[in-house]
Amino acid sequence: MACASLKYIQNLLYVPTMSPPSVTLRRLVRCAQLLCLVIVSGAASALPRFNKQAQLEGGSTEDKIDVHTAEINDLKQKVASLEATLVLALSKLEKIAAPQQGPRAGSASQRRLLGKEDSDAGHTHINHKQVKTCVLNATCAVHVSGDVHVSGDIFYKGTLLETSPTSAPTVAPVPVPTPAPTTLPKSCVEAMSRGQTTTGVHTLQPAGQAAFSAYCDQATDGGGWLLTFAYNHVGGDTSKGVGSAASTPPTSPTTGFSHVNLYSLGYALGQVQDVRMYCTSSQHPRVVHFKTQAAVPKGAAVTGATTGNAAGAFAPWTPLAGHSGKMPGASDGGFAFASEGFAYWPMYTSNYYHWLLGTADHYGGTYLYTNEQRWECDDYPDGPAYTTRHLVYVRVG
Repeated sequence: MACASLKYIQNLLYVPTMSPPSVTLRRLVRCAQLLCLVIVSGAASALPRFNKQAQLEGGSTEDKIDVHTAEINDLKQKVASLEATLVLALSKLEKIAAPQQGPRAGSASQRRLLGKEDSDAGHTHINHKQVKTCVLNATCAVHVSGDVHVSGDIFYKGTLLETSPTSAPTVAPVPVPTPAPTTLPKSCVEAMSRGQTTTGVHTLQPAGQAAFSAYCDQATDGGGWLLTFAYNHVGGDTSKGVGSAASTPPTSPTTGFSHVNLYSLGYALGQVQDVRMYCTSSQHPRVVHFKTQAAVPKGAAVTGATTGNAAGAFAPWTPLAGHSGKMPGASDGGFAFASEGFAYWPMYTSNYYHWLLGTADHYGGTYLYTNEQRWECDDYPDGPAYTTRHLVYVRVG
């Protein structure tokens, strides 16, 4: 019996490399329990042989048998304690890892999974093959309470724990993120719709056009504003003035000194939604800041020409954050120019409030004073003495 049990223990000790920790622990518990039984059975079966040897050697056989019997009983207690500890550890593991559904632990249906049930004696008889199959393949989850006989020759008292067939855990589908567009936004409006809500320099590419860097104001009045006109004049500086339109837009509202016409970027008049104008001067605290959908400023944004300009050509208009200026409400006129229309008197109140910036004084398209610069915002200083800022933004789809 001992030899057969040891061979069975040896089989149980075979643990596949990729076995889960719970399977490995269950096999070790089986081995420990069976090994303990082999040790105790072997010690008990050795008592008759020891009695015979003691009689040949002389001495008090009863005393020696009593000593060794005490040692065997002590060993049995230690074995029982070890077995209980191992079974408790495995039971806790099973409670953590066991599926929430399935047959009730210790039910008749579970015990039948292992073998024949002896209901009268409260015992269950199973064979080595069934136990080995359960342990090696982890295919059953049976909790058998009571006394268990393995192959009828090893008496095993306690609870036999095995693993039950469990369906594979349901894995929730991992959401696939929406890939970012591979094309560049065509405008600041489209950049805003893609979640590019930071005000600053963005890379844009209108359909069929080369990409370019542009300044997008994504904060003011809903965002989507493309800076097309920016001139920051330092009071008293006459070294530079308004030149011809550039091929790319200015990229800073605070340091820029250039302008661009939308048609050179690939935009058409029908794409222009709003035009926004802003200016300040160190001569006074007023701020001009408004938007309009009027035809004249839209045309000037696309081609640079203020064709058809006259008093009221920027109406209707809507004041924006910080607006406190006299224009455009007080404007009583405006000049029409074939180019650089936002520079030369697009609106004014004669001799009081002007929007004017440039190298020379224009009147009717003719340079009157070629050596004079005038930088004026909602005032009439008639010269370059004050620091000014003139900006034009366009919301283009």
